[in-house]
Amino acid sequence: MTNFTNPYKKGVIIIIRKKPYALQYLEALSRRVPEDYKLTKELMNELRNRESGYIGEKNMDFYVARLPFQHTYLIDLYLPSLGLTQIDGLLIFEQFILVLESKHISGVVSYNPSTRHLIREYANQVTHFSDPIAQAEFAAVQVQKMLSKVTDKEIVVEHLALLTSKHCVVTSELPENICRVEHLYQKVMSYLVKHKDKLILNESEIKASLLQLNRPFENNLSNAFPIDPQNLRKGIICPLCKKIVKQIPYKIYQCNSCDNSEDNLFLLAIKDYALLIDKQPINLHLRQFLQIPCRSKFRRTLQKYNVPKTGHSHATRVNLTQLLKL
Repeated sequence: MTNFTNPYKKGVIIIIRKKPYALQYLEALSRRVPEDYKLTKELMNELRNRESGYIGEKNMDFYVARLPFQHTYLIDLYLPSLGLTQIDGLLIFEQFILVLESKHISGVVSYNPSTRHLIREYANQVTHFSDPIAQAEFAAVQVQKMLSKVTDKEIVVEHLALLTSKHCVVTSELPENICRVEHLYQKVMSYLVKHKDKLILNESEIKASLLQLNRPFENNLSNAFPIDPQNLRKGIICPLCKKIVKQIPYKIYQCNSCDNSEDNLFLLAIKDYALLIDKQPINLHLRQFLQIPCRSKFRRTLQKYNVPKTGHSHATRVNLTQLLKL
């Protein structure tokens, strides 16, 4: 995550959500699998679901950043309780904590209070989703339990599920703990009024405690979508049309099919290798995979990104770990 100063509130820091590792992995794999890959349908479904979730979380961040109240905002927490409890977003105010659960669902949406399901009608299909309120409530209970072990203070932890898609049309009355993301301000206001007489919390201490408990998690999807690295498509691949880019010595990398000449075509190809094969490969193996015949061009481009090296000659290895954060 990256921080920068919020232009709407002096001195308040916005957190920039980075693309999840699992989503990066699926994007790389979708570019590299051959046309006859047997799990292509499942792969693309999983990719769409992950992309949708990421968009929803970014939309949630957008509205959190515009809250005109002093707060601390934490994202993508994985807390060690009954395995790992994932929290999309967590707001710390002086009087209480608010756990946020993002649901990016498009279509006509209603809530069934008897079954506690979200029901979505879209493209002549009806889909039932598990109760996002229960998910947010479970996370809130775990946060409260863990904080009770590090402080004697009684901390109030509220929970709220947010419908984050602008293409979501709600046709039923929603329970108190779920709303459209545009109504986040009103919900926070109601919680501030409700807890105005509560104990003043130390936001910095709570933030430090939660970050200490946090266990960053990289979802390994290689078992769900197995493939021999030898069967992956090689070369530099255009992310727009997924065609292999023709390489011309001393020229920029440019796709002949769609004229895409992004500066990051080379970087994207290196990331694909790091995500799917090896984060610290032998230099020669990486160049062969990218099918770059010109050694000097390959060396110059690596130097542009300050890629660390170890070893000498044919045993030289490059460390691609930091590139995954770009």
